[in-house]
Amino acid sequence: RLARELRSASEVVSVGAKAFSQDGYTYLVLGVSTPSVVSPSSGYCGAGTEDFLLLVEWKTRPPRLELRDRIQVQSCLQSMELRSDQGNELSKVLRVENPAQFTLDWLLHPRYGSATKTFSVARGKFALSP
Repeated sequence: RLARELRSASEVVSVGAKAFSQDGYTYLVLGVSTPSVVSPSSGYCGAGTEDFLLLVEWKTRPPRLELRDRIQVQSCLQSMELRSDQGNELSKVLRVENPAQFTLDWLLHPRYGSATKTFSVARGKFALSP
């Protein structure tokens, strides 16, 4: 699954300064941007992107990376955009100090509207803090 996500990406960035350990597991958070897939009803979004955060676990025996979770953070097709003065490129909008717990500030989100939400990693999944 991870290989498929990375093959289709037009941009991949590391979120946070480095991997982190939690409950005996080692994780890395990646930001992945893929081109929007145009359907007949998607209008102008053919040139846009769909952006996701991927939670990747580093397994040592045998050495491999495994996709554990995925959340969408920006979307041309769903009118979802992070708030930023730097445009919407992932390398600029995903300035995260601690990938184990981070805040995303949306300008527009179909479910949250204009809101700031805090996420953490719990048991190998992204969790939205109340």
